[in-house]
Amino acid sequence: MELKDIKTTEDLKEQTERYGIIVEQIADNIQDLKQIKLLKGNATQLDNAQALLYRASRILSELNTN
Repeated sequence: MELKDIKTTEDLKEQTERYGIIVEQIADNIQDLKQIKLLKGNATQLDNAQALLYRASRILSELNTN
């Protein structure tokens, strides 16, 4: 996905929505990583990373409502 230059408020809203979606997809992918037995010892780190990514996605989506 190519990101365009931000020149207007509408561009900013569209871009933050895209960022939120990208971040949420990464968090969803971490859920898959947590299923891999080799990474079980790092479950807490993965949980923390996933929670922070979902939080970032939520914050980005809230930018669109202000």
